[in-house]
Formats: sequence, C-alpha cells, structure tokens
Amino acid sequence: MAAHWRSMRLRDGRRIINPGAVGFQLVHGSPDARYALIERREGKWSTALRVVEYDHDAAAAQAIGNGFAPWAAVLTSGWVDQTGLF
Repeated sequence: MAAHWRSMRLRDGRRIINPGAVGFQLVHGSPDARYALIERREGKWSTALRVVEYDHDAAAAQAIGNGFAPWAAVLTSGWVDQTGLF
C-alpha cells in the first residue's frame, strides 16, 4: 500500500481514509483507479480499499483531445509531480 493510499485510525478513535482517486491517480507507478467502501455494521466501522483497472490509453487520448496533453503520461504511467500539469 502506498503512502498516499491508506486507512488509519487515530488514537482518539477517529478514522482517516484516503483511497486515492478515480481517473487521475497520484500514487507513483500505479495508474489504476482507487476508491474506498466504508460500512458500519453492528456499531463498528470497516474500510475496504479497492483498485480498478481501466483503459489508460483511452483516458490519455481523451485528455489530449480536451487540451490536457501533459496529463496523458500521468494517466498511462501513474507517475506525476507538481509541475507541468496545468
């Protein structure tokens, strides 16, 4: 699990969940979409982190077609930094 994709419980009992993103992932080296399922059963919370593969090439082509060419490499590789995306 990457540092940007996790679920953690704080000492005071609160839970922080960061599943990542669907469509524009910022986890280095993994372009797959991510989301979290959060459920409460019998008074207890549970978190399930999910990964979904999708057509990265089609997403990159759509980004280029919409004027966001710098995003194409990010969408297909999962590698990004803060420069050059906007």
